Formats: sequence, C-alpha cells, structure tokens
Amino acid sequence: MAVRYRIDSCKLLNDITVGDDSTIYVSECDTKVTYAIKNGKCEKFYDGDSASYPNGLLYREGELIVASNGNYSLNAIDVKTKKVRLVAQMEKGTIDGIRPYGNNLLVTIFEGSLYKVTNSGKETELLNTRASNTNLADFDFIQDKKMIIIPGLWNNKVAAYLLE
Repeated sequence: MAVRYRIDSCKLLNDITVGDDSTIYVSECDTKVTYAIKNGKCEKFYDGDSASYPNGLLYREGELIVASNGNYSLNAIDVKTKKVRLVAQMEKGTIDGIRPYGNNLLVTIFEGSLYKVTNSGKETELLNTRASNTNLADFDFIQDKKMIIIPGLWNNKVAAYLLE
C-alpha cells in the first residue's frame, strides 16, 4: 500500500532520510526549508539561514545533518531542540550526498569531489572527478566493503570506488 504526502508550497524536493522514531525528513533545495513527516502530518521542521538551500540529508544520533548550499556548509540540527551547529565549512559548490563512514561522514560536491569529513570538521578529499567532467551527486556506501557506488548523471554509467 502506497502512502502519499503532498506538500503544495514546494518547488523542488530533493533528499530524504528517516529518524529513529520513523520521522521522515525531506529537503527542499530551492528554499530554506526542511520538512518533517510524522504520524501522517507534514510540517516545516526547519526554516532558517543556518541550513538554507538544503540538499543532502542524513539522520544520525538525534541530529539531522544538512548539506546547506546557502553557505556551503554541513550543519547538524538537534531534532528535539532545533539548535544548529556547524559540522564543516565546505568548498564552494553544490554539496549533495551524505553518508556515514564509521564515526565520520562521506560528502559529495556535485561538481566532482568526494570528501571524508571528521567530527571535528576536518575535510580530506578522497576522490576528484572534475578532469573527466563526472559529477558526483547522491551515492551509496557499503560500509563493510568500503565501497562507494555513484551513478553518473548524464554519462549513463555507474562507478564503484574502494576506499583504503
């Protein structure tokens, strides 16, 4: 059985993640809004400059990690208090996919970079595909194989990379 939720005020819904309590979080990347769907109701969860133009989302340990393209940063929003903390200030570009990597994060910049971001905010570039004009958007990560799988937009390819 399919359940649908309509958000009439939206322009462009982008990413989705689910919290421990089954709350569904959805980003709207052309605004400052992230939505929460819980118990059959859809409401604005966060609407503010600290996480504006949200793209990638990841729920982790009571926080919603948001790729904020309004200020090129990763921010963590406490889901109970909605207090925002800066995780990392990223390079200019479209921050897209976010996945857990042990205690760290893997983050893609659409223009062609994959970063490991530590809890202290240190960024290390792991992959750069800019020379081949390969964009890096959303991706999946198989933790036990340390394998990143990235669909190529506009080039009809799927690439897999092993992390060392």
